[in-house]
Amino acid sequence: MAGSATLRTTATGLRAPATVPASKRKRGRPSKAASSSPKQTSGRELISQKAGNDSSDGEEDEGTTLHGISLASARSRSVKAASAKRKRKMAKFQREDSEEGQEEINNFLHQARSFGDFFIERINIQSSMALWSSETDDNLRSNYFINIQHLCKKSSGTPVTERSLYFALLRQWLQEYNKSHRCKPKAQFWPTRVIFVGDSDSAELELWVSESKKAQLSDVDGYVALSHCWGLPTKTEKEQFCTTQENYRHRLKGFSMDDLPKTFKDAVEVTRALGKQYLWIDTVCIIQSIEGADTNDWKIEARRMEQVFGSAYCTITTSSAEDWTKGFLEWRPSPRFIQDAFGQWTYFGSDTADYTKDIDAARLNQRAWVLQERVLSHRTIHFTESHAFWECGDAVRCENFTKMKSPPGREHFLVDPEFPSRLYISGYSRTIDFIYFLFEKYAQSGLTAKSDRVVAISGLVKRMELPATGDLRFDTEQERVLLVQVRAFQNYTMVQKDSEYTILDKDSVIVGGLSFDIPTYIHFQHCVVIGMQWTPAQVEDTEKTYHILLVRKIRFENQYERVGLGEIEAHYVSEDCWKGELC
Repeated sequence: MAGSATLRTTATGLRAPATVPASKRKRGRPSKAASSSPKQTSGRELISQKAGNDSSDGEEDEGTTLHGISLASARSRSVKAASAKRKRKMAKFQREDSEEGQEEINNFLHQARSFGDFFIERINIQSSMALWSSETDDNLRSNYFINIQHLCKKSSGTPVTERSLYFALLRQWLQEYNKSHRCKPKAQFWPTRVIFVGDSDSAELELWVSESKKAQLSDVDGYVALSHCWGLPTKTEKEQFCTTQENYRHRLKGFSMDDLPKTFKDAVEVTRALGKQYLWIDTVCIIQSIEGADTNDWKIEARRMEQVFGSAYCTITTSSAEDWTKGFLEWRPSPRFIQDAFGQWTYFGSDTADYTKDIDAARLNQRAWVLQERVLSHRTIHFTESHAFWECGDAVRCENFTKMKSPPGREHFLVDPEFPSRLYISGYSRTIDFIYFLFEKYAQSGLTAKSDRVVAISGLVKRMELPATGDLRFDTEQERVLLVQVRAFQNYTMVQKDSEYTILDKDSVIVGGLSFDIPTYIHFQHCVVIGMQWTPAQVEDTEKTYHILLVRKIRFENQYERVGLGEIEAHYVSEDCWKGELC
């Protein structure tokens, strides 16, 4: 997301049993070297270092000492010494065999100690050590930390499977937001068809027609929707995986998981893990054509996307999957282990999270259909190559417990769970700027079928209730071109007032205002009308107000670029117009 703050990194800790024999472990007071002031290592460097099970043969590697905690196999570099205040706050401690010394250690480890972007924490000497981001929500952290302990094998101390941890966190997110947030769909809506996945590991699925299952669905708390990338499936893959006229009746009676590609199988697994029994996938729930023209069913259902994604309990996206066959639950980093001074191995999750790279720049979010699916969804879980992200109106959270607030710019509107409620109260200037940004972003997105250009954004247009009075259109022949009707200004005077420019009539009465993208650039002659404001009683142009983009011609014929935006009485914009391309 352009302009987004980068998520801060962190990790979660799980204790694993020591692999170093008891006879090799250091006991009693640490050595002089261990108790001396250690080199300072940043939290980011600490986690990124590899610390595998190198000491499993019984020989303890020489480790870096971090305030009394030895990190075996760490390859750290010296960084600048911490401030005097930080040094006092992170004062070293001595391990004592006495009860008093043990209590001192417990008290020290019980308190969260700031270390760069991290807190280092240990509830007691027997519990696992954890590093938490300083941005972590305390309640969510505490609840999840307890859940992690329950998911550990007593024999090994490592997670049962990494996937179990992810699913536990996803359920925790949903529970927290169900209790304290208003980003749930208000009206109960069911798509024409949904997949019944059940709540077990059964390989049998059913395609349900919602109208005929009203009784069963009346008390159900919603369905999960999948947003995915089709890729370029072959005819054989379409025949096997899509719902068609030929296999439709069969799927109503039940079909096997083997009839789905890997990405869809993963979606079924996630749906069950979230405690839901119903899943919507366009490929399965809309009758598709194998080749040739779209089916009538697709033409009808394609215009219901605003309701389908806007009413879903949750949307899951496959940002890491390029097509149906790749899946999205296997793209996980390898576990990391470090060893503390007491011989205990601690499991750590992955350490980096880049929202812009992992989500905004992902192939999935370069597709035109996905833009409206993302904006219209109330709550979204993104599965990327390295992390799972949770996105709703409150914030964006990552599985490593970092949290990012939406920036105040255009992206603030994109993550609005009640889109476009934030837009309605943002003022005309920001509204017009966002509408242009949205259409521009959409025009730059890819489509397999150019004929989908208009329908793939129809849900967003419907939700915003945009009037059909603007001069912006999509070129259905070219993928990335906005067609515009260019107009000229007439009979006006412009004066600067602070950072804005005011339009005056011949009597010096204010009739409009302009804002330029580059404050020093005010040379323009043309505009594009993208909206009009009036009341039903108004019929004269002098009583109407145009919302406009300020444009200037560039070197190629009939091509223009934006230089600003504004509003002006219609009287001061020419009725005559000519065709152009907005680049």
